[in-house]
Amino acid sequence: MGPHTLDAAPFRGNHGCHRRLRSRNPYMAIIRIAGWVHPVFSSVVSIFFAYTTLATRNLYDESKKVLRALEQGDLNRARKEVGFLVGRDTDHLDEKEICRALIETVSENTSDGIVAPLFYLLIGGPLWRWPTSPQYSGLHGGLSK
Repeated sequence: MGPHTLDAAPFRGNHGCHRRLRSRNPYMAIIRIAGWVHPVFSSVVSIFFAYTTLATRNLYDESKKVLRALEQGDLNRARKEVGFLVGRDTDHLDEKEICRALIETVSENTSDGIVAPLFYLLIGGPLWRWPTSPQYSGLHGGLSK
């Protein structure tokens, strides 16, 4: 059998001291290196990565800006603020359409930025077993269009 057969593939470049560092996910390598420093540090790094993956606070803050502008009756400012959140023309939206656009974007971003990462965290366990954010976003973006 030559070097290009399937039997030789698992052994190529996966031996010795390099065996534990080989990973397609850079987060896994960082978490493993942190584990070499101290096991607790590995957990802290994992929690930090999970925290940065969840988009809770920013979504709340940005949607609150639109609601405040609507409460004050400032439709122009509400249109401008909702325009930062949605990918549509907001120049001629009335109050009902602004509310609809806000509800749509909050529900979609809750799914993409909170529910999906928590789902992958719960079913996948450690961070190195679930998709990284760009991978998930690329997959979900392709499916939702």
